Amino acid sequence: MHHFTASLEIIGVNPFVFVPPEILQEIFDALPASRRKEIVRYIANLKTEESVERNVSRAIGFLLGKERFIGRDKP
Repeated sequence: MHHFTASLEIIGVNPFVFVPPEILQEIFDALPASRRKEIVRYIANLKTEESVERNVSRAIGFLLGKERFIGRDKP
């Protein structure tokens, strides 16, 4: 379990939660090498900047245990 302080910023109607990059990196590094490679390969093969941004956001939600990504429910 990771503990950190997050800040919430609301822009228009979309709330954004800032998670320190070092926490995300720590969670990502704890994944098995095959899972890390699967995530990186999936994002690297996307064609538009919009789809990259959308899927990076989903990947972060996945790493935090809040969202489904790459056909999986949890990291």
